[in-house]
Amino acid sequence: NSSDFWPPVPVPEPYRVILSNVRDRLYVTRQVLHQCLIHSASSVRGALEEAGAYLDDDEIAAPLKLMYTSLLKTGDESVANSRLLDVIRQIRTFGLALMRLDIRQESTRHTEVLDAITQYLGLGSYASWSEEERVQFLLRELQGKRPLLPPGMPLASDPREVIATMKMLRELPRQSLGTYVISMAKTASDVLAVVLLQREAGIKEPLRVAPLFETLEDLHNAPATIRQLFSSPWYLNHIGGVQECMIGYSDSGKDAGRMAAAWALFETQENIVEVANEFNVKMVLFHGRGGTVGRGGGPTHMAIRSQPAGTINGCLRVTVQGETIERQFGEKDACFRTLDLYSSAVLEAGLDPPTAPKAEWRKLMDVVSRASCAHYREVVYKDPDFYSYFASATPASELGRLNIGSRPSSRKTGGIETLRAIPWIFAWTQQRLNLPVWLGIGEGLQAAIQWDGDEKDGEERKEKEKEKEKEEERGKRGKEEKETETETESKGAISKSHVQAFNILATANSSSSALLSSLGIGSVCTPNTRDPAYLSTFLTTSGSSIGMSGWGGGNSGGCGGGRLTGWYRGGSGPLNNPPRGERDETEGG
Repeated sequence: NSSDFWPPVPVPEPYRVILSNVRDRLYVTRQVLHQCLIHSASSVRGALEEAGAYLDDDEIAAPLKLMYTSLLKTGDESVANSRLLDVIRQIRTFGLALMRLDIRQESTRHTEVLDAITQYLGLGSYASWSEEERVQFLLRELQGKRPLLPPGMPLASDPREVIATMKMLRELPRQSLGTYVISMAKTASDVLAVVLLQREAGIKEPLRVAPLFETLEDLHNAPATIRQLFSSPWYLNHIGGVQECMIGYSDSGKDAGRMAAAWALFETQENIVEVANEFNVKMVLFHGRGGTVGRGGGPTHMAIRSQPAGTINGCLRVTVQGETIERQFGEKDACFRTLDLYSSAVLEAGLDPPTAPKAEWRKLMDVVSRASCAHYREVVYKDPDFYSYFASATPASELGRLNIGSRPSSRKTGGIETLRAIPWIFAWTQQRLNLPVWLGIGEGLQAAIQWDGDEKDGEERKEKEKEKEKEEERGKRGKEEKETETETESKGAISKSHVQAFNILATANSSSSALLSSLGIGSVCTPNTRDPAYLSTFLTTSGSSIGMSGWGGGNSGGCGGGRLTGWYRGGSGPLNNPPRGERDETEGG
């Protein structure tokens, strides 16, 4: 007992009397928690209540606030606003638990639990019900008073683990817990299912439930899901005017590519906040970002300031992943700098919100997003050889065996679809290719260049345009070949095969020139194919290799299937045509 070695405080010293009581209860709280760590099966909440220890922040803050008010009334402002005020602020910031623990579980695991319960009770198969039937069932149970989970009900290992987790949450102090995050959330029933399971587990103060929308389809459907939840009077009353919603940067990028995911995340934030405002609900957005670009990483201040207007209302939640914790918070100076960046960005977002994108910008981003996503998925999910290439070219399988992650590398057995986003990005990073960062972006930008402003920019019109371009290119190539053959026959300077080789180079250069010019970078210079003397000089200088020009500051570059050569001219500068010995002729991979 603390009174055995701490002498009692005299009654005429009221502040010391109050503080001695706080000291004794803190000592008891620490001792009880140490015993709970030794005896893991014991109930933490029950042990704290039985010993008269502190359970929540208000209990320890109340006597300190009483002292603070008393000191101000008696004219001791210097004492009140010194160390006592610091302690009160620390309690308000960190509480008794230092940091709250979020719980995260996949939506399908909750479906398995409810399916087992309904089948056991003879109500049918919950998993086979439609979304409307699920929502009606869950709301009926939530508004009813009878228990749903039978005691002693036999369960398989996965459903039993979910129920055991819920019961463990019941035994912990509420203020040591944060949010229950539902990964791969898709529908309103996914949220209601967790609310019901918490009640069935006997959690008196249920955790707030945050759906995590991760795939491109789920992000697009998120506003409708939130609207369906808020349309229920029971649920609207249950949340008390605050809803937390998590958006996933990693899995959305893996699903659709970085460009399409970024635009979908932007629009989703706007739309769900708009729905929340309709129902007078404060929407707290939880950004599930990683440290690398492929997982939504980037400069902290810039990333926050680039969020849509009205989505950060003085409140922001963001994940700081393992690979960035040390860099951002590892040292005192770095920690304060990081906190400064977060604080200033959140304040600026409220005081100086960004301008909403114009309608024509949105249409253009839709075009870029669709083209980017289509090409990304064509390569990653539709190419039958891609998974075998990924498995052999990256250390993905070895990463799954390392004891450095909190979760398995894959959700279940399968291909790219089942792989989690973290090993997906980590594997490409180890190979130094960083494919998830750039794949599809070039096609998206090319689509933006060719876009004519028509909203009916469907796939059918695109295919027709492609076919038309191919037809025109074939006709143009044939015409140039005939003209060149005629000139060649008259002057006898070069062979027909050389002309065909050069025409391929000219075609590639023409496409590259349009892209470079549109981006304001420069242009690729194609020599005059109708001058046999010039062509002869060119082919003599650069050999008979076929290829296209590379990106360079004046010298030729190359990549692709052969020895690639050509010229690059920056802006309106003179043609750069160095001798053969100075050229950069690269053997393609």
